[in-house]
Amino acid sequence: ARQRGMICCTKHTELGGASTTPPMLADSKRKAHMQASSMAVTPEAKKLRVGREVLVQPGTSLQDVLNGAHAGSVVILAKGKHFGNIDIPAGVTIECIQGSSLTCNKEFPTVTVSAAGATLRGLDISHGYCDSLPRNSQVACINVRAGGSLLLERCTVSGSGSGLEVVGGVINLKDCIVSNTGGRGALLTKGAHGTLNNCKVSNTHGVVVEGSHLNFNNCTVSGGRMDGIVIAEGAKAFGRTSEIFGNKESGARVEGAGSELILDSSKLYNNGEDGMLVVDTAKVQLLGSEVFENHGDGVRVQESSQLTTTNCKLYGGNESGLAFTSGSRGRVTDCHVYRNGEAGVLVEASAVSMTGTQIHHGGTVGILVVDSAKASIQGCKMFDNKHGELRVEVRSQVHVGKCELTGLEGQPGVLLVHGGQAVIQDCQMRANVRMEDCARVLMDRCTVGMGDIVFMNDSAGSLRGCVFLPGPDHADQIINLGTGCVNVEGCASLDGEAVCAATS
Repeated sequence: ARQRGMICCTKHTELGGASTTPPMLADSKRKAHMQASSMAVTPEAKKLRVGREVLVQPGTSLQDVLNGAHAGSVVILAKGKHFGNIDIPAGVTIECIQGSSLTCNKEFPTVTVSAAGATLRGLDISHGYCDSLPRNSQVACINVRAGGSLLLERCTVSGSGSGLEVVGGVINLKDCIVSNTGGRGALLTKGAHGTLNNCKVSNTHGVVVEGSHLNFNNCTVSGGRMDGIVIAEGAKAFGRTSEIFGNKESGARVEGAGSELILDSSKLYNNGEDGMLVVDTAKVQLLGSEVFENHGDGVRVQESSQLTTTNCKLYGGNESGLAFTSGSRGRVTDCHVYRNGEAGVLVEASAVSMTGTQIHHGGTVGILVVDSAKASIQGCKMFDNKHGELRVEVRSQVHVGKCELTGLEGQPGVLLVHGGQAVIQDCQMRANVRMEDCARVLMDRCTVGMGDIVFMNDSAGSLRGCVFLPGPDHADQIINLGTGCVNVEGCASLDGEAVCAATS
């Protein structure tokens, strides 16, 4: 015999819609009244009229009952097994009493919604397993088609195929659990619209939104066998107060032209790769969120994509807290980036603006700007990063203003190499500054202490109006070891003595 999927009822069921039950009865008496009335009539008499509630006994064809239903009807499943794949008509609600279940042929969706206004409330909906349909099948447990809309409340969804598939339709989930599916937890595609409130998605192939819209609030997406959430093909998504964690690949992946994600007051952590990956010209806004302890970068932005992140914490990752590569753009404001395994912020062949951000205790350098990248760093603090606070390489350019840089002893606070260029203005610098291999620097109105400024290998620069604090063991604080020109104007030590460049 063919194995079958199953819909079971949860313990707590609210009966909605109009009722023929006497209105003064309490809920428990009302249910008992309905059950007694339903058992006293024939199956044909159980077909619904507008606004009618009916209790369907096991052995009755649920689809036959639904075929006679009209908008406003409420079908209540009595305790026991009910058989048949179902297609819910417009405006019809299905609820249940504890202990009832629905089984169906697994080659088809357990529930199909082709019309507007359907509701499933308090149900456990699942697939069975059979030889003709392997566990990783993409046959959905619930399928909402174009023109259909479904409200799913206090339900659980699981099984061998995908949990939910919405193709051009509308779905609204409240207080639901989607778990242990062989395929995707949810797929929204071809202009679908979805809302998830207070939902959990776990141990699935994730939530995938393609060319559709998704809003999710107070949700968790965890334990996925791929990315937790995928926003692709021009999809738009907004998430708030949600957690995305423990997924095998990235927590969230946003890809493709026109694809956008706004994530507010949320957490992405302990994912197998990046906390978030933004690729192929996609756009992301990350607001008031935490990204931590991911096995790759906290957030990686590449292939001309864009990231705006404000008031976020990015920490404890194996690689960089923020990584911008291959022509991407970013704006980082009032963030806290710390204790990441590699650079706090990597800017590679990209353009980034940073304001009011702290970068510290990184495994390598605080900010690494490389491969003709450009960065504006304003009002930031960089300190106690293992291999220096700012490194500019390979014809990259930075503008640093009103920042504080405090390096570890023996490490260059600022290192410019291989044609790197920097304009550093109005900064407090308690670290060595080192230029190598044709690097260029302009330092204007900076306070420099606890280290030297060293020019090497045809590097050059100008220092104007800087104040130098006395170094602990160094007589000369501006040292030119190469052949480049070093211009010093109006610089002095703390006691007012003029400072000039020493040549070795």
